Amino acid sequence: MIRTVWRTGGVTIYRRYIDLHVQGAALDHLIRLKTGHTSGAGNPSVQYLKNFSVIYALSINFSDLLLHEQADSAVVQEVNVHGRKCWRLGAMDEAGIVEHEISFRVHGILSKVDLVPGNIARLRVTNLCQRVELTGLGSESFLQSINKVLVVQDAFRRFFAGQRVSSWNFADEDGHSRFNCTCLYLTKTDGRAAEEVPFGPGVDPLGQLAKFRTSDLVHTAENDMKYFRLAKPEQDSAQPRETFYEAFPASFRKGDIVEVEGTVVAFFSKNGMVKTIFQMNVVTLLDATFSKVRLVFTAFS
Repeated sequence: MIRTVWRTGGVTIYRRYIDLHVQGAALDHLIRLKTGHTSGAGNPSVQYLKNFSVIYALSINFSDLLLHEQADSAVVQEVNVHGRKCWRLGAMDEAGIVEHEISFRVHGILSKVDLVPGNIARLRVTNLCQRVELTGLGSESFLQSINKVLVVQDAFRRFFAGQRVSSWNFADEDGHSRFNCTCLYLTKTDGRAAEEVPFGPGVDPLGQLAKFRTSDLVHTAENDMKYFRLAKPEQDSAQPRETFYEAFPASFRKGDIVEVEGTVVAFFSKNGMVKTIFQMNVVTLLDATFSKVRLVFTAFS
């Protein structure tokens, strides 16, 4: 399957890139993500990395996260998902009717990635989710986007005035902010009818999830993640446009540059607090240059 454009919130988007130079401590941090080692004289993986003066696609203009033409008309709307209430942002037309749900996109470097299940305990399966953590390694645009995400959370605070709304946790490690994105593998239906969809290729390679599926615990469209990888055209190529091919979840590794698409969801937790999360539904591999560093490091170790 080839994906040449994105469709987000019913609007076709052509991607834009801004090159970003990552140097010094940020580059050393990226090396640690990929090799588990700090930089040092004679370390071949470090020299290999430092030959790359530019790291692609760490631009996170908020126009990519929340489309400008939708920002002024964004409203919090109640959504019923298999009998369970949650709230999401929708775009409203001139007549005051919510047309569609607003999707968000963010670029960053994978600092943590968990997209394939390992050994699963039955007690954990209802809350088991695919998860990625993004960092900008000090990128100013990444930090600006985090501030913009807080603006989105304020929309929910105004909607749930008088209720306790949990603050978004942007983990800060080694001086760099992180952004967490999740998606449940299975949905609990409590006996309500729900249309099941099959697991995508590579999502459940060992059949760990399939054995826990029941009439009350199903894999629905809400849980269905899509994975793509970017193929950039060669110089003087007959096909000048970038294309996107389907990928396997195991293809994504720490240090990869990715784009994550998803929605902001609010719901009441067991303690009565309103919790907001970023529920992802698409992950695209933009640049796997640093996945190759692990191979280089191993070869010289």
